[in-house]
Amino acid sequence: DARVLGYAKDAQNFYRYGPGVKGETSSYRQARPVLTDFFSQLDQRLAGGGTAAVFRLAHGETTMPFAALTRMAGSRKQASASTPYSYSNNLWRGYVAGRMAGNIEWAVYRNASGGVLVTMRYNEQPVRMDSRCTPSSYDPYFYRVSALKACLL
Repeated sequence: DARVLGYAKDAQNFYRYGPGVKGETSSYRQARPVLTDFFSQLDQRLAGGGTAAVFRLAHGETTMPFAALTRMAGSRKQASASTPYSYSNNLWRGYVAGRMAGNIEWAVYRNASGGVLVTMRYNEQPVRMDSRCTPSSYDPYFYRVSALKACLL
């Protein structure tokens, strides 16, 4: 019974908080302000602001849409009207995207010449963004701020 109920909850959350249906973005609504604030805080820090870290605590209702909006691994594929979400055709799982104590972290590094790179961790693991985001030539897990803005905003 737990397996069936878990599957039903995943399907419900996929449409409500996850990638949802192709061409629709309503599930991302609650994540857009968080993404905007990530960039705002990053810009303030790079402009000389004194805040070195910003931490937010959130539930899956926030982390699931944020993972889908930023197209984290497992949260990239939307369902189509003709092919609904199922475990057999989609990697999205609520227990990953909305896990208890889950997190999405951006770590920013500036070198001595002022160059800035951003790396992301999703549930404590370094992640590559999807193909819309061009990684730095330095390492595929690092991105220039301008590249992230171009692919995420």
